[in-house]
Amino acid sequence: MKKIIYLLLLVVLTSCEVDEKTYVGLGWSAFEKQDYESATKNFETALSRGESEVEANTGLGWVNLKQENFDASLEKFNIVLNLDVKFTDALSGIGILYSKTAKFSSSTLILEKLFELDSNYSFNYDTQVTEKNLRLLLAQDFFLTGDYEKSANQLAIILGTNHSTNPQEIAKTLASFGLGNYN
Repeated sequence: MKKIIYLLLLVVLTSCEVDEKTYVGLGWSAFEKQDYESATKNFETALSRGESEVEANTGLGWVNLKQENFDASLEKFNIVLNLDVKFTDALSGIGILYSKTAKFSSSTLILEKLFELDSNYSFNYDTQVTEKNLRLLLAQDFFLTGDYEKSANQLAIILGTNHSTNPQEIAKTLASFGLGNYN
């Protein structure tokens, strides 16, 4: 009889709902597979269970950014930054979002803040969001705002050598990385 009770107790304990921290992990796993519907469900479940508001909202911010739901993405990233102004995964997302929505000055401010906090930042859940690519984005956004010196500084960091502040030279370098046709 004790064995049966023990087995029933074991079955009940092992069939309990997934630990709430697992939902964020499942969300990021789905995000990496570009399964944004599952990612959204898991991040929302994490929020409803009281899991880390910062992580879950960051995930939702990134999902919305990938789906180009910019207003929803901005809302989620702002929730995160109101909770933790130094949360780099949200800063990188909002920096990209501002660049995609042609708010280049805002993008440069956010991405500069990101690199002040972590000069080698790369996003763990998207292999395209690397230090190099974010610095290229920053160089492009500085170029588009007419700040050629700061654009050249970012290119110098990427290339490991000084770069001309001449706008035509910057445009050529950006083009060599596949960014815009500024000539």
